[in-house]
Amino acid sequence: KERLEQYIQEAFYSNDERHASTITEVFAKHPQMDCIPKVRVLLQCANNLMDKDVSGQSDPYAVLRMFSGSEKISHKLHDDHADKHQTKKSDIVYDTLDPTWNQEFVFNVEDVENDILVINLWDYDPPATLKSTLTGLKEFKFREFRPGRFFKDKMQDFSGRHNDDFLGKCEIPVSTIPTEASSRKISLQPRSPRSNVRGTLTLRLEWTSDPPDGAEWASDVVLEQHRALIYQLLQHDTSSYNGIGGCGNIQKAWPGKQSVEMKFFVRQHALHYGVPRLQQNHNCSISCTQVEFSKLTLLIRKLVQLFYVYSDYNIRERMSLAPLHHILRRINNLLRKHGDGMEPTPLIPRDEKALAIAVECTIQSCMEIVKSLMFDFKRDESGQLAFATTIGLLSTCFSTHAWRNVMSNRDRDLIQELDTLLRHHFVSFYDSIRDENQRSEKEQNIESDIVAKVAFVKELISAIAAARILFRPALLPLKYDLFHSMVQELDKRLATSCQAILQEWTSLDETSDKIALKYTVVFELFFALRKLLQQVYHKHVPSEMLSQMEMVHVEEWFFPVFIKWMQIVSASADSWIVRALELDSFKPIFSDAHYSSSVVDVFRMLNDLFTVWKNLDFPPSSEYYRPLLEMLCDILSDVALKYISHLHIAAIEKYQPENDHFEITQEVCVVLDNVQEVEFKLEELTTVIQQEVFEYPDISPYISRLLESRIQDCNVQLHDLCATISTNLRAELSHGIATAVFDSTLCENLAAGYEVTEDDMEKAAAQLLDFINSVLLKFVESLFKETFDVLLLCLWREVCLCTVEVVAPSQDSLKGKRLGELTKTQSSLLSLLLETLKDFFHQDGNGISEDALGCSEYYAAKDLVDKISWTTQDLITAYYLAASTAETVDGDSRGELTFSMKVDAATQKFIFTIITIQNLPSMDINGLCDPYLQLYLYKASSQDVEQFRTSTKYKTLCADYNETFYFSLEPTYPNSHVLHIVAMDKDLLTRNDYIGELILNLESLASSSHPDTFTVFTKNLYQAVLTKKALRILKLIERRASRDRDASRFVKLRAS
Repeated sequence: KERLEQYIQEAFYSNDERHASTITEVFAKHPQMDCIPKVRVLLQCANNLMDKDVSGQSDPYAVLRMFSGSEKISHKLHDDHADKHQTKKSDIVYDTLDPTWNQEFVFNVEDVENDILVINLWDYDPPATLKSTLTGLKEFKFREFRPGRFFKDKMQDFSGRHNDDFLGKCEIPVSTIPTEASSRKISLQPRSPRSNVRGTLTLRLEWTSDPPDGAEWASDVVLEQHRALIYQLLQHDTSSYNGIGGCGNIQKAWPGKQSVEMKFFVRQHALHYGVPRLQQNHNCSISCTQVEFSKLTLLIRKLVQLFYVYSDYNIRERMSLAPLHHILRRINNLLRKHGDGMEPTPLIPRDEKALAIAVECTIQSCMEIVKSLMFDFKRDESGQLAFATTIGLLSTCFSTHAWRNVMSNRDRDLIQELDTLLRHHFVSFYDSIRDENQRSEKEQNIESDIVAKVAFVKELISAIAAARILFRPALLPLKYDLFHSMVQELDKRLATSCQAILQEWTSLDETSDKIALKYTVVFELFFALRKLLQQVYHKHVPSEMLSQMEMVHVEEWFFPVFIKWMQIVSASADSWIVRALELDSFKPIFSDAHYSSSVVDVFRMLNDLFTVWKNLDFPPSSEYYRPLLEMLCDILSDVALKYISHLHIAAIEKYQPENDHFEITQEVCVVLDNVQEVEFKLEELTTVIQQEVFEYPDISPYISRLLESRIQDCNVQLHDLCATISTNLRAELSHGIATAVFDSTLCENLAAGYEVTEDDMEKAAAQLLDFINSVLLKFVESLFKETFDVLLLCLWREVCLCTVEVVAPSQDSLKGKRLGELTKTQSSLLSLLLETLKDFFHQDGNGISEDALGCSEYYAAKDLVDKISWTTQDLITAYYLAASTAETVDGDSRGELTFSMKVDAATQKFIFTIITIQNLPSMDINGLCDPYLQLYLYKASSQDVEQFRTSTKYKTLCADYNETFYFSLEPTYPNSHVLHIVAMDKDLLTRNDYIGELILNLESLASSSHPDTFTVFTKNLYQAVLTKKALRILKLIERRASRDRDASRFVKLRAS
C-alpha cells in the first residue's frame, strides 16, 4: 500500500497533504460515482466425485448462489429466496464422476467486503415411474448392486421427497477474488458430519463491472478521465527514458512495458467506473509516442531539428544511436498520422530537405558502422546490440517519407545495398588476414608457417560463428540471411586454405616423433572445422545449398592426414618404448603399485591414441570410420605387443643365472607385472571399443577378432616371459631332482624289497620342494594373481622338462661325459617323484588344476620314465614311430621313391616292391650318383629286425629297380610296424655317402590302401630331423649301448 501511495504521489506531483484531501474528496463522492461491481464465474469441471447411483456413477449439476455476510448460509436444494440469492443452475452431466461444464455465470456484488459465493453440487435422480423401474431392472447389474442405496432411493420415491443427492459444497468470500482473472481448484466440503463427499471443483473467477446507468459503453466523461489517467501515468513511467531537450537519459530507450503500479491503477479505475474491457484495451495500447503535446505541428518540426543535430553529433562521436532512432520513429509515426486523413504534412520544404539530408547522412554513416562492427569489435552482447540498433536505424531511414521523395532515392533497396556491402567486406576481410599471414611467413620455418596458417583459419571460423550468432538475428526481420551470404563468399576460400595446409603438412618427409607431436595443430584445425560444420553449417544452411558447399568434404581431406599420423605413431613406437625402458629401473613407481615407470609411458601413449580417436568422433555411417578404427586397433595392440616384446628382450639380457643360480628379485616381479598391466589396459580399451561398435554387425566381428587375437598374443608373450624365468631355474631344479633320486637311500631300500611311499619320497626331495616353495613365496607376494597362475604353470612344465633332462640329458648337459644305464629301481623312484611333484603343484585344488597339470611336458616325462623298463627292441621301434613324424630340414627333396605294397593274408607276408627312384641329388664329381637302398622293418613285439638291400645302380640320378622284398608280419599288424628306408651312394674308395631316408608308419599307409592288392605310392626322400621324442628315446638306447648288443649296433647305425 505504501508503494502504491508513493507511486501515485510521484505521478500527480502531489504531497502528503494534497493526497489526504484527495482521498477524503473521493470517499465523499463515492456513493454517487460508484457503479455495480460484478463477479464473473466460469464453472469449468469437477473431478473424482462421489458415486451416488446404484450403477456406481452420478449425474452431477451445480447450484450457485450469492449470500450476504449477515445471512445464514443454507445448503438445501430448494431455496425460498432464490431471486435474492441470484440462484443459477448448471447443466446436468449424466453418468460420470468427472463432469465438464465450461459454463459462465455473472453475479452482482452489493457488499464487496462481506458477500459470499456458495456453490453446491448435486446428483440428479429422476422421479420413479413404472417405465423407468422396468428399464432399470433391465439394465441392472448384480455385481454393482448396493442394498442400502437401493432401499433409500425407494423410500424417497414412495414418500414423494426429492431424489437428488448432495455431492459437496464450497464457499468463496468475494473479498478473496483478485482483480485479475485467476483459476482455482477447490476441494469439496461436507454440509454436515454425516455427509459423504469427495472430489475437487475447478473455477475461473474475475471482477467486472458495468456503467452505472446500464449502458453498453461508459460515458464520454468517464472515458476522458480514464484516458487522462493513462496519459498521466505513461508520462511518469517514460520520464526517465528518451531524453529530449536535455531531459532524461539519452543512452536508454523506453522498453514499451507498463509498470505494475500503472496496470493496477488503470484496472481499478476501469472496474470502479464500469469501463468495458474493449475500451480498456483500446486505451491501454498507447505508446510513449502518444504523449500529449499542445501542438502536433510544432512537435514534428522540433523533432526534425533534434534529429538533424543528433544525426551529426551521435554518429561523429560514436555514441549510442538509440535516441536518434527513437526520434526518427516518432517523426515517421506523427507524419503517418497526419497522412491518414487529417491534414497535409506539417513540414515546410526547408525542414523536409533538412530531414532528407540528415537521413542520407545517417545511412552513409550507418553503412560504415556496419563494416567496422562486423569484425572490429568486442564480440559480446554490446556488439550485438550496437549492430541491431544500427540495422534498425537503417530500416527506419529507408522508410522515411521525406528521404524517399528525393528522386535518386526512390529505387534504392536496403537489402540489396547491405548484401553488396557485406559480401565485398567478407572478401576484403579474408584477403587482409591472408596477406598479413603471408608477410609473417618469410621469417618462419615450415612448421611454424603451418601453425600460423591454422591460426588464420581458426580466426576465420570464429568470425563466421560470431557473425551467425551476433549479427544474423538483426537482419532476419528484413528477410535477409547474413549467414547464407557469408558462407557463399567464404566457403570456397576457406576450403582452399584448409586443403593447402593439409597438403603442405602431408608433404613433410620427416617421420620422427617430433612430427607426430606437432600434429596437435592439425587436430585443432579439424576440431574447429567439425564444430563449424555441426553447429553452423548443418543447422543453419539449407540442404540444397549445403550440397554445393566445399566444407562438407572435411573428413575426406583429413583422412590421409590421419592415416599418416597413425603410421608415424606406429613407426615411432619402437624408439619411444626403447627410450622408456632405458630410463626404467624396474622398481614400483609408488608403494601400492605393481608396475614401473615404463608402463606409465605406455599407458600415456595408449590413452593419447584413444583420446584422439574419441575426439575425432567419426560417425559409424562414415566411409572413413571403419578403416580408421581398424588402423587404430592395430596400432593400439601393436604398441602393447612391442612393449612386451622389448621388455622380454631386456629381461633376458639383464637377468641371467650366475653359477647355475638365479636370484628372484623385486625387479623380476615388476617385469612380470608390467606385462600383465599392459595386457589389462589393452583389455580395457578392447571392451570400450567393442561396446562402441556393438550395434554395427559389419564392423563389430572383425574389430573383436582383431583385438581378441592381439590380447591372446600378449598372453602368449606373458607365457614366454614366465617360461624364460622358469628356464633360468632349470639347473637348480635338475640338481634337486637328481639328488632326490640318485643320492638318497631310497634306491637301496627299494632294491632290498622295502616299500617306498610318497611320504618317503617327500622327505628325500625335501630340499627340492623347499627350493620350489621359496621361489613361489617370493612371487606370490609381488605378482598379480593372473600372472602368478601363469608362472606357476610354467614352473610345473619346467619341472617336467628337468625330469626329462635327468633321464635323457642333452649334449650340453653331458659336457663330454658318458651316460650310464638307468635301473628299474631308479625308474620307479623317478615315477614316484614325478607324482609327488604333481601333488605338490596341485595343492588339493588350490594350485594348478588337474587339466592344466596334464600338459604335454608332463606326459613326455611320464612316458620317458615308463620307457626305462622297456626292451631295447621296443625302444628302437618306438624311436622309428616317433621319427616317422619328423619334419624336414628345409623344403628340398632328396629324391622321389615310387613303391607298391600289399599284404598276403595266406602267408602273413608283407610284400614291398621298390619300383623307381628319381630326381636324386648329385653326390659324385661327375654330377651323378650310385644309389642303393637299405630297408629295415621294426616290430614292437619282436626282437628281430628284418633288413634288405637293393642292388646298386651306377652313374644315374633316376634308377629303375622293380625289386620285391618279403617281410614277415606280427599278429598286431599294422600297429607298431615301421619300415625305415635309407638311400645311400656307393663309393669304392671312401665311405658310402648318405643321400636321404624315408620312415613309413605302416599303420597310416594301411588306412589308405587295400590289403589284398598292390597299392602304388610316391614319397619324397628327405634328410630327416628327429623329433624331441625320438631324440629322448635315442638317449635311452645310448644308455644301454655299453652292455646291450642291439643298442650298440643301433647307435652305430645311426652314427653312420
